[in-house]
Amino acid sequence: MRIGGIRQAREGSRSVVTARVEWEDGDRPPFDLEFTSSGTGSDALRVDPHPFLLAAVVPAWREGERRIAVEGAVCPRLRDGIGAAQRLLSTWWPTDRPGASLEPSEGFRPFADRRDRAALFLTGGVDSLHLLRTNRRTFSRDHPASFRDAIYAIRMSFLEDAPSPRALDLARRQSKAVAEIAAREGLELVEVDGTFRRLAGVVLAGPQDQGAILAALAHALAARIGSASIAATLDAGSLHRWGTHPLLDPLYSSSGVEMRHEEYGPTRPEKVAAIADWDVARGNLQVCFEGPLPEGELNCGRCEKCLRTMTALEALGVLAEFSAFGGRRVTPEAIEAMPFGYSPENFELYWAPLVTPPLERRAPRVAAAVRAKIALARRIDAWQRQAGWKGKLRRLDRRFLGGAVARVTRRWRGLPSPR
Repeated sequence: MRIGGIRQAREGSRSVVTARVEWEDGDRPPFDLEFTSSGTGSDALRVDPHPFLLAAVVPAWREGERRIAVEGAVCPRLRDGIGAAQRLLSTWWPTDRPGASLEPSEGFRPFADRRDRAALFLTGGVDSLHLLRTNRRTFSRDHPASFRDAIYAIRMSFLEDAPSPRALDLARRQSKAVAEIAAREGLELVEVDGTFRRLAGVVLAGPQDQGAILAALAHALAARIGSASIAATLDAGSLHRWGTHPLLDPLYSSSGVEMRHEEYGPTRPEKVAAIADWDVARGNLQVCFEGPLPEGELNCGRCEKCLRTMTALEALGVLAEFSAFGGRRVTPEAIEAMPFGYSPENFELYWAPLVTPPLERRAPRVAAAVRAKIALARRIDAWQRQAGWKGKLRRLDRRFLGGAVARVTRRWRGLPSPR
């Protein structure tokens, strides 16, 4: 892979940095990779190879590129981290080839300086809200570790080249929630976007790409921030291979921007409990990936992600206080009807901790429905593991049914249809 022709342009309040990406071993066409920001973050963008390199690392590893030749100098700390990251990814998703080597045209040298300014990636979800509240309770506002910037990565959840109505609506709702949270908590909101979706070549960022893409966006703001914190998705007792991980994210640090993976000690129910009495969370918690939703609604209240969070709030007896869910309640019927979500293989991992004595006392029928849903997920997973039919079915589906089974399956899981 070759990355070159890095340049910058301004379009009114919008700043754009662009590089040409050319595949050398993979059979994919060249294209212009961009990072963009308007308003607060637009002055931070620079002609710098690091964001482009980070956006390319996982796709190059996945496609079997032998090298990444990039224009400019690369930080040696990031060089070493990328090497370790590729080895870790190859352990989690075994390959029979080495990772891509790095070949910067100007060699390896550290950043000349580093900003003393901390930022977090903010989505309005449970994890990032918990991270923000923990930071506010731990550090005074003038402490260097206190968050001063909230980075919102536009349309990060679905890496669709041409955004679907669902993706556009989710970005609208997240932008609204994040702007309100930032204003309430004295954070400067920095919105960043880019064409990294075309480079990734996948629909969901989470499984492999998420940490590297977030690091790329953070490094695009290296003239403004010195650290960027990613809220943990999983707790330490539930860790498995994933694209954002306490072993992986710090490897994408450089001498200019430290990447931090934080708050993987508390479980998800513990995080929900920690923000349950916070008025900022009660009005702005945004967990739903469905849509489009009617104007004024943040969450649908019916999908797996909504019901998982609502069930945790129900166990605490505070669901009615969360206007973000529009007064909806959890019912056994809703649990029975919901899809298994974006990671059905992790359904039990996510839901088993919710069946607690408080939930049994407050909503015994809901607790029973959750136990039955977990048992069903366990049976489906065991059947799939025993049958080992997935690869054959995909091939037969593509050959004889034009992908009809894949479309139905993805709809059942709550995923966008394949293009």
